[in-house]
Amino acid sequence: MRRFPDHSATDAVSAGDPWGPVRRAALADAHAQADRLPDQARECSAAAVVAARQRADELREDSLVQARRAADADAQRVLSSARASARGLLLSARRDVYGAVVRDLAEQASSRRNDYQAATEQLIGDARRRLGEDVDISAAPDGGIIARVPGRQIDYSLSTQVGRCLAQLGDEVAALWS
Repeated sequence: MRRFPDHSATDAVSAGDPWGPVRRAALADAHAQADRLPDQARECSAAAVVAARQRADELREDSLVQARRAADADAQRVLSSARASARGLLLSARRDVYGAVVRDLAEQASSRRNDYQAATEQLIGDARRRLGEDVDISAAPDGGIIARVPGRQIDYSLSTQVGRCLAQLGDEVAALWS
């Protein structure tokens, strides 16, 4: 496809011009280049479209990778928080169960105060051996005794004794509510 007017008429007039053949060759070369420009433009355009699509695919893939990483990080934070919350609830429930066991056992022991007079005498004897004969012994509000000398005290109350017994049982008792 030629975009320039045909100058063959002027070429005939300038036949005696020594630069005529050079001009004609340059003009023909310019026409040939001009004819190739649309094809070159289409090729460049197609290459640019291919490159743009590849870059868009790369950006999309990068965005997906980053989104997955962010989602994974968010999921880990949520999971960690949920685990911590669940652990806190579990520990709270265990404390509540343990406290209820201690209270129940202390109440049961307290309801049998008449049955443990001999045990109380043993506790008083133990307190005197450990703290001396001048020990001050008083009744604990929930049953049992508290022995005191200046700077020292031994708590023989029922709730403390039940707690000590449960602590000595250790894992066996913990397995009851875990």
